[in-house]
Formats: sequence, structure tokens, C-alpha cells
Amino acid sequence: MSDKKIEKDKIIIIAVIILIVIFGGLYIFELMRGSVVLSRDSSASVSNPAPFENNNAGGVNVASVVVHVAGEVKAPGVYELKSGSRVLDALEMAGGPTEDADLGRINLAAYISDAQQIVVPKTPAEGESPAAVYDNAKKLVNINTADLRELMTLPGIGEVLAGSIIAYRERNGDFYDISEIKNVTRIGDRTFEQIQDLITVN
Repeated sequence: MSDKKIEKDKIIIIAVIILIVIFGGLYIFELMRGSVVLSRDSSASVSNPAPFENNNAGGVNVASVVVHVAGEVKAPGVYELKSGSRVLDALEMAGGPTEDADLGRINLAAYISDAQQIVVPKTPAEGESPAAVYDNAKKLVNINTADLRELMTLPGIGEVLAGSIIAYRERNGDFYDISEIKNVTRIGDRTFEQIQDLITVN
């Protein structure tokens, strides 16, 4: 075999080796790149999960209800609570019961409903009928519909103030909350404290 033949064979072998190295390197590079992309995609799926969709499958109602709490509570008034709340929750919103409250006359575990009026009765005095106390507690004067005579049954409300309440109502529309009656001329905090447990807007 001549030297030229040997030299030619060496060149061919070297070229084949170079090609093998090049293609092998490209193959390994593609594998590595695919692994990196897969790793990035996996990381993204963990760090950016799909948003949670609550289709109310559990039947939970997130709407709110508005109730009027009156009677023997520390802060009578109109309150907004989450739907599914109970009478006990409404009493807590109203500052809790007074020392004179007769909680045995109401169902604290009952669910409340929108526009409901919750009246906490007073503990009857000795010899007084509990039913009579509860009935009297429920007979609240609706300041949105009461006429002159009904308004005058409230302590501290004479004919002039009763007329002012009706005039204010006709001029401004219904009261939304019982505390708004203090907007009427000559009805201040002292008068409101006397009547707040005896009036309603419902």
C-alpha cells in the first residue's frame, strides 16, 4: 500500500470521526434543550396554577341579609349580616343583650332572613305575664307609616314633634334607620334614647 493511499484513508477516518462528534454533539444539545424546556414548563405549572373556580358546588350562598334588631339589646338598629347567619349573630352585631333581656323567649339558633325583625323581650317583672311583655315588645311604632296619634304614644313625642316627624317623612322619604329620626328638628340624643326600643322602620 502506497503512502498516498494510507494518507487518504487517514483523512477519511478523521473526517468520519469529526462528523460523528459534530452530529453526536448536536444530538446531545437537542436532548439537553428539550429537558430544559420541560423543566421550565413544569415549574410554570407549579408556580402559576390555574385559578380556582368556585361554581358554588357546595351550595354556599355568599349574599347578605339585612335585619332589624330591637328590644333588649345594647345597640338596636338595622344590621347587614352574611346569609346563613343566626339570631345569635344578629344579637352580637347589636352589641349583645341587656341585663334585662329574656333570652329564653327567643330561639338564638334560628337562621335569620332578609328584612326580618328580631325583638329581644324584657324579663317580666314579678307577677307580670311573660306573654304580655313579649307582645308589648313586638308592638313597635313604625315611624315610616305611623300617623299623628300613633307617634304621640311614644315618650317625649307630643303633637308638635309628631307633626314634625310626618313633615320630615313627607319631605325626605322613608327613614332607612331608626337613628335617622334624630334629623328631625328638636329630636336629640336624649329623646332618641327614650324611644329607640319602641320604634321601627319596617
